[in-house]
Amino acid sequence: MLLRALLPPAWVPIALAWIEHESGGHLGAEGLERLDERGLFQVSADESRSYLGLTDAEHRALSTDRLASLQAGADLMAIYADDLVASEGIPERASSLPILAKLMHGGGPRYTRDLLGVGRDAGANLASWGDLLVTWKTLASDDNMLADRCLIHVDSADAIRWRARELAAFGPVPVASRGRPFVAVAGGAAALLALTAALRVYW
Repeated sequence: MLLRALLPPAWVPIALAWIEHESGGHLGAEGLERLDERGLFQVSADESRSYLGLTDAEHRALSTDRLASLQAGADLMAIYADDLVASEGIPERASSLPILAKLMHGGGPRYTRDLLGVGRDAGANLASWGDLLVTWKTLASDDNMLADRCLIHVDSADAIRWRARELAAFGPVPVASRGRPFVAVAGGAAALLALTAALRVYW
């Protein structure tokens, strides 16, 4: 199963960048213990229970079942996006949706909705991540809620957006060249290129 079978094409590079950021592509990666984050997307126990409807056993399996982990991450992205469409009136095809879904995961739904409310009040286009980012950054010096320390999750989401652009430039790995993903290599540029190639296996 590949991500392109689970998500809109434009969302796939963002999903891959999400995986890289959260787990480095390692299925058994250990996230924040207090959140019991698991799998490629580092889905928390609360997200599994409240949004995905998974049992405790199914949540634990996200650390061992690669296909279940991919499905859970894709489902979480879609659920968060649907939530934002319904609650914030963001168009279904808005380019901001997959990035905002990552913000929902990283900062939480309340944090994300509060930021969107600030953006809306300031006249930002909620369908445009770039417009939202500029608005938040501009207001940050004047609004306590938007102090730099409160934009850490925004900065993280924006970094994922830029990484997704890099991954998109490579495209999927041809079927004939697909190998075993996520082989550990030395650090630096070689590691980044190896990780990029590994991530593309799931395109």
